[in-house]
Formats: sequence, structure tokens, C-alpha cells
Amino acid sequence: MSNKTKNKSQNSTPDHIPLIALMGRANVGKSTLFNRLTESREALTSNIAWTTRDRKYGICLWKGEPFNIVDTGGILIKYQQDAIAFHQELLAQIKKQTEYAAKEAQLICQVVDYTTGLLNDDFMIAQWLKKYKIPVLLIVNKCDKESRIDPLVINSFAKLGLGKPILISALNGSGTGDFLDIVHQQLYEQKISTLKEDKTIEPEKINPEIKSKDLSPIKVIFIGKPNVGKSSLVNTILRKERMIVDSVAYTTREIQDIEFMYQNQRIVLIDTVGMRKKTTVGIEHVGVKKSVNRLHESDIALITLDATNLFAVQDKYLLQLAQKSCKGWIVIINKYDLITDKQPNTLNVLESQVRRYFPYAKAMPIIFVSALDKYGIKNLLDLILKVKNNYTKTVSDEELRDILKANPGVLGKDVKVKQFTQLHSRPPAFLLVSRPRIVPAVHDILVKRIREKFNLLGVSVELIYKKP
Repeated sequence: MSNKTKNKSQNSTPDHIPLIALMGRANVGKSTLFNRLTESREALTSNIAWTTRDRKYGICLWKGEPFNIVDTGGILIKYQQDAIAFHQELLAQIKKQTEYAAKEAQLICQVVDYTTGLLNDDFMIAQWLKKYKIPVLLIVNKCDKESRIDPLVINSFAKLGLGKPILISALNGSGTGDFLDIVHQQLYEQKISTLKEDKTIEPEKINPEIKSKDLSPIKVIFIGKPNVGKSSLVNTILRKERMIVDSVAYTTREIQDIEFMYQNQRIVLIDTVGMRKKTTVGIEHVGVKKSVNRLHESDIALITLDATNLFAVQDKYLLQLAQKSCKGWIVIINKYDLITDKQPNTLNVLESQVRRYFPYAKAMPIIFVSALDKYGIKNLLDLILKVKNNYTKTVSDEELRDILKANPGVLGKDVKVKQFTQLHSRPPAFLLVSRPRIVPAVHDILVKRIREKFNLLGVSVELIYKKP
């Protein structure tokens, strides 16, 4: 694939370049092909059927032209015996996600498996895709050894009526260059694509007066136990069914990045897999490990708790993990609609209980929301912007000195301060040069005073001591 000069993975879909949808039944290698084309390991792969559930987007550059790729879950047209071993409602939602992808795509690639040959499900999927009136390419995957390719097997796929089969191996990359040449020809040389507009959500217009440096995205990551409503919150914020939601634990298996605009600010929502204690093997373990890694790369962690099941030990661990890994945090208590017998002081009582039970939540703002009835969603978005402002806040030396003047007894009579200044923001860090060295208790009091004076709730505040 020497023509690929640049390749960047992403999970949002820019509306100015065409989109290719990878579709087919389960375990034909769609996610492996997605990873090959995007030169990433973003899509989770395994030999377990329906590992992929939500749509996953990536971007590829071929012959100097970009195009988006969307990976989809395995399509099951008729829910028969396969559905007995798998949640039927979940299968229906996976199919619904592929329908969304088909409607927004300019080109569909039906992926089939050479090693299994032509199956009845392939026929049903081909007929189903034809109703969208979108060009469809037939990709025969797992042609790993060209010397052993049986022409009779290949010719059988022509019965699908999708034109000449394109032979590839997503595993070793053979044939993918020829495949991309055909894609490029159809999308750019023949100009078949007319970009579609997704009208399920109306993105806010960017104010042209906002400088580009102010448009750097805020990376906001949802973490929490399974079934606390992380994916539901993402859908509610985006006002569309972007993520599959189900009562079955661990419905979300892959990390998803979705970018949108709010108040002239780009925000990347990162949905992660549910994190539970005993996760040591299998694809769930892989998903949790990736989620923890992404936590270190994010700006603000949204620790999501279930209002009907507060005070779990696992939540204590997640709050501690978020505080150590991220520099900004918000505690979200979802499913507020399910709390019965609400009183005027219910919110205050619950917040006090949460702060007592979770010591790591003392410096974190707490917000109650309901993904179901959209309660508190706008307040959550506003709070994200507020924490971002706290995260980037800068203060003068004079303002810092005011803290010492207002609290003359904090340092003690013998401590002489030579310098008190801010080192940097993102997150805020401060330098105190004094003699003698301040004790840990005084250090904690100063951090608390800094947080209070400059309203730095929800962000890490670091105070570094140095001798003069």
C-alpha cells in the first residue's frame, strides 16, 4: 500500500469527504479490514460473533484523496437460531446501526468470507443492501494464500449480483491496494458521490470570530461500571441513536470518539466499556485496558454513577483512578428519574452522602442527570466548559500573594516567602519558594485556599515547593 502517504484514525465523520461503509455478516473480517485501511488497531477484533456493535469511523488517504470508513456490526436479516444464543433486541439494534451507516454512505462494501464460501446470509444481505440504491462493491476477504484460491469458490460469489468480486486479505494486506484503486476511481474519478447531510442533529455553527487556537477540542471521557448509562448519555447529548443501549451488561465493547460543537467549542465525547472488577480475559479485558489507556489521554473524566445503586466499592476505585489519570473530573449521577420519593433537599442530601463516602470526590463537582428524560444535560455541558476554563486558568503573582495576606497565620511566623507564582496551566501548577520548608498540612491548606479563591473545582491543583 505504497500510495498511502498519510493515514489518521478518527471516529467522527467530516462532512466534506465521502464515506465507505463496510458491511456483511458476522466474522467475515470487517474490523480487521477497517484496521488495515486506517493503519490502526482502533477496531476490536476477535473470533466471537458480533464483537463489533456500534459504528466505528476512521479516515484513510489514498492517492492524495481522503475518504472515511465506517465499520459496522454483523448483519443478521432473520433472527432464528442465532438469536437464541444472543440477545435478540441487541441484534436488532446492531442492524439499526448498520442502517444508519448505509443511509449516510456514498459507497458500500459487502465483505464475504472465502473460507466459508457463499452462504444464504450473504444472499439476504446483498438483497437488503440493494434497496438503498447505493453502489456496492463485493469484497472477498481471507484470500490469504493466492496459490490456493479456488476459482469455483470465487465464481460462486458472483451469484450475489454485485459485480466482479475483489479478492483481498485484510490480515496480510494483499489485494487492498487494488481495492483502494477501485474505491478511488468510483469516488473521485467517476464522481459518483453526492455527500449527504445527517439531519438527525443540527450542529451549531462556528463563530468566525473565534480563533482557531480556541477551537482545540476538549476530550471528555465517560467511565463507570457496566449499565450506569454512559452510552445513553452520549446519545442524549448528541440527540441521536449513535450508540447501542441495552440492559445486557457490557453492551459497549469498543471505545468510541464522537466530536460535536457546543457554544463554539469542539468537544470529543469518548464512550468507554463498563469497568467491573473481575475482568482478566477475553475481549472485555481488552476493552477495559484500552479505556484505561484513553483515560490518561483525556482532558476531563466524567465518572458516571447509577443513582439507584450508589456507594459501590468499584466506584471508589474508578474515582481514584480518574483523579490519578486525568487532570479534570466531574461526577455524574445518572438515572435521577428513578429516585422515588424526591424531596426539596434530595439533591443536597445525596451530594453530601456521596462526598462522605467517596473521599476522592471532595474536589469534584457533582451533577445529577437523567439520560432518559434529558434532565440536567444542558447543565452538564455547561459544567464541562466551566471545568475546561478552570483547567486553563492563569492567575497573577499579586493574586497569589493576596491568599497569604488574607491568611496570615497559615504559614507561621518563621516562614519567609521569596516567591509565589504560577508555573503553568492545563492543569494549574504553582511554585512556592520559601524558607524553611512548609509542612504537608500547610501544603494542603494552601492548595485548598488556591482552589477556593480561584474557583478551581474539578481540576488538579499542584503546589510545588522549592528552597530559595
